[in-house]
Amino acid sequence: MEVALETLEYEFSKVGLSYTIANFKNLARLSDSLDFLILIGHSQSEGMLIENGIMSWSNLYSQVSEKSRNAIVLACHSPTNSELGILGFSGQIDARAGALLTAWQVQHMIEPEITSTVLLTEFSRVGNSYGKP
Repeated sequence: MEVALETLEYEFSKVGLSYTIANFKNLARLSDSLDFLILIGHSQSEGMLIENGIMSWSNLYSQVSEKSRNAIVLACHSPTNSELGILGFSGQIDARAGALLTAWQVQHMIEPEITSTVLLTEFSRVGNSYGKP
């Protein structure tokens, strides 16, 4: 999670995005009207790994949707739920690659005119960063 967090902080600092860093334990204390919510964690196909076990995706997504209509869950096997406005990653995802794609997606949501050329550049960066410490 550290790699993903550091990558997101760096990417957001380049474009001047303000953000709040929170983990699952802090989710209940967050505002109920966030523009974007990015939840980073470890997971399995059944749900997000939390301190006391596994929280099902449906339970987690119910809580996330109360905070924001634009959420990204940066965790392996996190399903996308379009009805709730939650984007996930089906299957395994490298932390740095997922963070780069997440940062791009947030920037794209803010500035929709970002072209496919920019997307290809981001995917190139993901490929170049894969496997680096």
